[in-house]
Amino acid sequence: FNIHTSLLPKYRGAAPINWAIINGDKYSGLTTFILKEAVDMGDILLQKKIEILDNFTAGDLYDIMMQKAPEIAVETCEMLLNGKYTLKYQKEDEGSNAPKIFRETAKIEWRQEVNKVVNFINGYSPVPCAYTYFDNSIMKIYRTKIEKECEINSEEVGEFFIENNCFYVKCTNGILKVIELQLEGKKRMLVKDFLCGYRGKSNGYFI
Repeated sequence: FNIHTSLLPKYRGAAPINWAIINGDKYSGLTTFILKEAVDMGDILLQKKIEILDNFTAGDLYDIMMQKAPEIAVETCEMLLNGKYTLKYQKEDEGSNAPKIFRETAKIEWRQEVNKVVNFINGYSPVPCAYTYFDNSIMKIYRTKIEKECEINSEEVGEFFIENNCFYVKCTNGILKVIELQLEGKKRMLVKDFLCGYRGKSNGYFI
């Protein structure tokens, strides 16, 4: 049997944890299933549901799943050894796919709804990590949250501003707060630490 990091048949494929965050799901989970030639298509043995908390990154969800995976593995082994289990069949047309995500698709599109931008950034964190262009350099953004939903003029979308020792960005229908970032050639850090040494402009536009 195998352990898969989603509640099959949802998110068959290489990146189920990432897509659960990108799509704004409230729950994910672990599934053990009997191996078949088709990817993640085997009959289901056992499933454990996991809540996705607000502002979780893919890395956060991965860490929780790795802690819980040994438990479901042992429980599945006991079921198989005792013969006390019922298989749940997966139909080919059920569920959804979770293809691998790549650096080439990690650029942030600020002209989206703020919740979609936040989910995209958090879903790509920590690898390959969503990025934007800041002062002609790449800025990776590892973690964000919605600051508020509000009406934003179209010409202001993509504008960043620093206020009260916080780093904000305007999206189509709201403002997000950047929590963790990394400038090209620098180490990953919390925004409060970044701003301690920052001497650049307090507002501008991401590309």
